[in-house]
Amino acid sequence: MKIIIVTAFMIFSLNSMAAKVGVPDEEKASSFFKRTFEEQNAVINAFQEENADQNSRNITLEGEFGILNTTGNTDTSLNKFVIDAEHDLPRWFNQYSIQALRQVTEVDDEKLETSRLQLLLEFDYKLSNIKNRMFVLTEYDDNQFLALRDQITAVAGWRHLWLQSDTITFMYSIGPGYAHSRQQDTGDSFEGGLLRSSADFTYTFENEAKIRQAIIAEVNESATTVNSITSATAKIFDDLALKFSFEITKDENVASDIDDVSTQTSVSLVYQFF
Repeated sequence: MKIIIVTAFMIFSLNSMAAKVGVPDEEKASSFFKRTFEEQNAVINAFQEENADQNSRNITLEGEFGILNTTGNTDTSLNKFVIDAEHDLPRWFNQYSIQALRQVTEVDDEKLETSRLQLLLEFDYKLSNIKNRMFVLTEYDDNQFLALRDQITAVAGWRHLWLQSDTITFMYSIGPGYAHSRQQDTGDSFEGGLLRSSADFTYTFENEAKIRQAIIAEVNESATTVNSITSATAKIFDDLALKFSFEITKDENVASDIDDVSTQTSVSLVYQFF
């Protein structure tokens, strides 16, 4: 308290002396402290704005929506909703994805509803060579189309960004993990270790259209799952694009009366929020 009082008294005295001798306002002690504070505050604000702008440029968020309706002997509606986000930081590259499918089929006044909910979180830590990364991912998949319920997967491993340019990106990964799944029709469940590997290729054209091919394979004691996703995206205008995708899945962890190979073809609109 004594230091505050003495400091205030000195500033008041300097201002009084400056006023008596006709010192300009910009040379007064109070003006000096005020000017210094404003300059420091401007530097802090500029840094915060630059940092916020940098973070906003490193975040991408896309929303995808598709709908299909058929009428006649069989009335079917299929809705697809996807949210994909990526966050690129100096040491981390994070991915978040939510996919929801809902199909309603009506035959002879009887409705059959089938759905799928898939959640994916992935965190990549960049090593000294940023093309080499350690990753951790967790996935939840409730897939009624294959009668698989409450399927949970957690994996940790190594990823390598082999190619990266304005046009081509190619990366692959491999790592051990743990999985738990339950078969709805049979009531059987699986719980144990697995080995997961993936490869992801993207080519971007000059008009910002792009094609992507991703393959994911999971091998465990009782079954093997291979998922291939092929997509082509073309910009319509500004932040709106049209996307065609074809997905084929071979999953051995299904009931005996269900085909272990399934396909999904969709055409949807993609909007890039930022």
